[in-house]
Amino acid sequence: VTRNPDSGVVRLAFRTVEDRVPPSADYVRIPYVDGFWEFTPLPSGQVGVVYEILINPGGNVPKLMVNFEAVDLPLQTVLKVIEQAAQHKASRAG
Repeated sequence: VTRNPDSGVVRLAFRTVEDRVPPSADYVRIPYVDGFWEFTPLPSGQVGVVYEILINPGGNVPKLMVNFEAVDLPLQTVLKVIEQAAQHKASRAG
């Protein structure tokens, strides 16, 4: 995570890290992920969000499914983060 002190832009970069968790039959590893979330403060308290990812899910996943999730997943993630932040803020206020 980095933050530009002049612009206030926060960038959360992520990538594949191998061998942090032992292999398991309970899950499938994604062989390659490299991306970032970038949050830019905007006027009136709004925030601009950029999400960029390169991914190779491996296996026999059809490209159509990968592309479908690539469009829907970031929006669902942002909506869930907003929901969680609101719940956290409400719990701290009361």
